[in-house]
Amino acid sequence: MIGKPFQFLAVVILLFSCVSTNAQSNIEFGDDTSTWANDDECDDPRFVGRGMATTLLEDDAYHDAADCRNLFERGRISLVDSADGIGSSFGRLEESDRKLDEGEFVDEYSFYAEAGQVATIDLRSSEFDTYLFVVAPNGDQDDNDDHEGDQDRSQLAMAIEETGAYKVYVTSYEAAEAGSYTLNIAVDSPPQVAMFEERGSLDSGDEALPTGEYFDSYEFAGGAGQRVRVDLRSNDFDTYLIVVPPDGEQQENDDGDSSSHSFVEFEMTRLGQYKVLVTSYEEGETGNYLLEIDQSAQSVETRRPRESQPITVDSDVNGVLEDGDEELDAGEYSDEFEFYAEAGDAVRIEMSSVEFDTYLVVMTPAEEVFQNDDYEGSTERSAVEFIVQESGSYNIVATSYEARESGDYTLAVTNIDPGSIAIAASGTGRMFGLFAGISD
Repeated sequence: MIGKPFQFLAVVILLFSCVSTNAQSNIEFGDDTSTWANDDECDDPRFVGRGMATTLLEDDAYHDAADCRNLFERGRISLVDSADGIGSSFGRLEESDRKLDEGEFVDEYSFYAEAGQVATIDLRSSEFDTYLFVVAPNGDQDDNDDHEGDQDRSQLAMAIEETGAYKVYVTSYEAAEAGSYTLNIAVDSPPQVAMFEERGSLDSGDEALPTGEYFDSYEFAGGAGQRVRVDLRSNDFDTYLIVVPPDGEQQENDDGDSSSHSFVEFEMTRLGQYKVLVTSYEEGETGNYLLEIDQSAQSVETRRPRESQPITVDSDVNGVLEDGDEELDAGEYSDEFEFYAEAGDAVRIEMSSVEFDTYLVVMTPAEEVFQNDDYEGSTERSAVEFIVQESGSYNIVATSYEARESGDYTLAVTNIDPGSIAIAASGTGRMFGLFAGISD
C-alpha cells in the first residue's frame, strides 16, 4: 500500500461522538423490529457517527428506533441528508481518545454502501494536519494525507466494490496532534456517463460578470472518480471557460490551443452538481459558440502505474509507445517510470514526441495525481511541475491522449528553481501543480 502505515491496537473498540444539526421532528425513526434493536447501538444505515454498529444492513433501516433516537438525542449520531446523500459529523481529536501505535489520536466512524455506488469521505480541520483511513468490509484499506497539497484537508473518492459497512478512521499525520474537525460522508449512485453538446450564443441581453463579460450557465451531475473534459469553441469571440465543482473551488481556462478554444479537464472528487460558465476574455464580446461536456473520458484511477522503470532526477530517457505495451482501460499504450525526490525539491517532468499526442500522469507517495495533456497548447509536449511535499518514490505514466497511438518519445525529470513554478496560475485547484493547457 502506498502511504503511511496504519497500525491498530490489538483490540480496538473505538467510541466516538458527533454533533447533529438535524431536528428530531423531521426524522422518522421507525420501529424496533430489527434483530439488533435495543442493544445501545444504532443499526440503521441512514445514520452516521460514533454510536453506529460495526455491521450495517440495509434491512435494518427504520427498524432500530429506540437506539437511534437515544443516540441522536445524545449527539452521538447524525442523519445522512437524503437530498444529497451526505452526512456531516463534527468531532475532536483529544488526549482521551484511543491511539494508534505511533501515538496519533483516532476517532472511528462507519457508513453503509452498496456495490456500484460511489463514496466521498472528506475530512477538514484548521487545528491539525489531517489523515484519513477507510477500511472496506474485506479489510482492504485506503488512505489520504493532504488532499491537493492541503494539510488541513484529507479526502478519498471511492468506487464501492463490495456491499457492507465501511469504517472511517479520523486521525492526524503526527503523534499527539489534537483539535476539532468536520467529516463529511457522501454515498450515492454514480451519475450516468454522458456526452453533452450545446450550440449557444453570448448576447447583449445575457447576464454579465462583475467585470462586464456576458455569460451562459450550464450544470451537469458529477461523480467521484469520474474524469471530465469541458470544451468551449467559438469563431466569434475570445473564449473563457469556468467550471465550479460542488465545493466551490473553481477551475478556469482562457486559451487552450488558441484564443478561440478553452478547455478544462480534471478528475471529479465530489458527488453533486458541477456548474459551467461560458464567457469571453474581454467584456462585451458576443457571438456563437459550441460547448461540449464529455464524462466518458477514462478515469485517472486507471492510470496508476504498474511495473515501473527507474529514472533519476536530472536525467532523460528515450522510449517507445507500441503494440505490446501495457494498455489503459480506454486502449492507450503506456510506459511506467519511478523516481525518488526529497521534500522541498522542485521538479519538472516533461514528455515530448513528434509522432503522437502526448499525455503525462504523475502520482505522489500520498497518491495525489497530477496530469497534463498539451503543454502551452502543443500536442507534442506534456509537462508537470511541483514542489515535493514528501520524500519518497514518485510514479510517472507516459501515455497518449488517444487510444493506440504509437511512436518514439523523450521523458525528462529535472530539478528546477522553486520560484519559477506557476502555482495554481488560473485557479486550477492544485496547490502545487502546473497543468499547462488548463492554466492560462
